[in-house]
Amino acid sequence: MKLELHSRLDFLWRLQAKQELEEMGRLRENNLTLLRNILPEHVTKLFLERTRRDEVNKCTTLCDNIP
Repeated sequence: MKLELHSRLDFLWRLQAKQELEEMGRLRENNLTLLRNILPEHVTKLFLERTRRDEVNKCTTLCDNIP
């Protein structure tokens, strides 16, 4: 009985993990699309290639309303 329960739980956890990985892949693609629509390509590449050690204050954001 315990073996069957553990097998079922293991199956469900693996299924959930697979679904979460697929969702993360879709979210990553959506984020990339948004970045490419907002930023120039070379800025997008620099942004995505930076490491956590890079300082955030090297970036400037300019917002403006275009009538």
